[in-house]
Amino acid sequence: MTERPILHTTRWLLTRDFALVWWSQVLSQVADGVSKLALLWFVYSITGSALETTVIGLLQTLPPIVLGPVIGVVVDRLPKKAILICSDLARALLIGLVPCGISIESFTVHSLYVLTFLNGIATAMFIPTLSSSVPLMVKKEQLTAANALLQGTTSLGIIIGPVVSGLGIAFSGSQDVLCINAVTYVASAAFLFPLRLS
Repeated sequence: MTERPILHTTRWLLTRDFALVWWSQVLSQVADGVSKLALLWFVYSITGSALETTVIGLLQTLPPIVLGPVIGVVVDRLPKKAILICSDLARALLIGLVPCGISIESFTVHSLYVLTFLNGIATAMFIPTLSSSVPLMVKKEQLTAANALLQGTTSLGIIIGPVVSGLGIAFSGSQDVLCINAVTYVASAAFLFPLRLS
């Protein structure tokens, strides 16, 4: 009786290694959704400037779009597991530095521009590395299902991330949300440590 649900779960997440990546992606995508809203709110609450808030939004979005193709060529030659883990840890550090390392008194929006841009680069490294890792975790006939499942994590992040971020901001403030959210990236990286890529 107890074996059937386990077998069903294994089939749904295709392989052990893909399951680790899928759970890591759930956390990572939700963390991305939380960060995007919390960073915008953090900047606007401190500066009151719609223009500076817009710049932060662009710095979060543009690096993966503009630098993605170039970074994709580079990361394809490097160890994929290491890049996935380091990208998550880098995002944890960069997102954690915003609220925990920068006091309101010493806050400058330019320092946040740099941190946000570097965070965008870490995300730009993660995305193509993840895509090129999928064929190493599943069989050829499972690729379509694997890609669909990973696309589902993106949707989860888009839906759940801003909701969690908004509730956290309402009850605790954007600084606390960003600080706690850094831990989510660490948890995402922890799922990747046992990963075995052929």
